[in-house]
Amino acid sequence: MVIINGCLCVPKPLEVASSCGLSREISHIHLE
Repeated sequence: MVIINGCLCVPKPLEVASSCGLSREISHIHLE
């Protein structure tokens, strides 16, 4: 998991990652 701007990002739903202001590509890099 990755914490960005106080938002907890998990590698399950992409919606969580995008809610952190990340695109799908960037979220994959951070989560993987």
